[in-house]
Amino acid sequence: MGLESLSVLGRNGAREVLRYLLENGSGTPSGIAKALGMHIVTVTRYLEALHDIGVLSREKKMGRTREVYVYSVAARRVSIEIDVEEYVYGEARREEEASEFYRRLLEEMVRRAAMAFGDDGVYSSVPVPERPTAEDVRNAVRIFREKYGPTIARSIFLTSVSVAGEGVEDARTLLEGWERWFQ
Repeated sequence: MGLESLSVLGRNGAREVLRYLLENGSGTPSGIAKALGMHIVTVTRYLEALHDIGVLSREKKMGRTREVYVYSVAARRVSIEIDVEEYVYGEARREEEASEFYRRLLEEMVRRAAMAFGDDGVYSSVPVPERPTAEDVRNAVRIFREKYGPTIARSIFLTSVSVAGEGVEDARTLLEGWERWFQ
């Protein structure tokens, strides 16, 4: 839960949504929006935030044309525990872990390309900055694609991710959208 979700508790609209659910038992975003005369996007934001902090539960059900979430009150009382250290330092810690992962990934990609093709020039053509970002990885993929072709570049990338990503919980998330890099 992000502390941003807590801010919903101070909004009148969220109070109206909660009142609706307490009085009616459950509801879908569109049904609640229609009943309260609110925009569905606003109601959906309130519902998701209230779900994030544990006030609401939700269940996926088949609507008329597609699956929808049906929300209901999960708890009439919620205790909130905040890890102040995580709140203050967490983002910097995650950025540092991501940067370390990107560095290991770039080093592994370069090492694999050099071994596979006996191409020591790859060390100079693919720089590994001190604090690399996803953009640096994307640039390395572009260089490998141009140099070795998309299939080999993809193979080098994926095997390197499995090695460099060992112990990294969200290695794939850090590289969100990587499939597009090979198109």
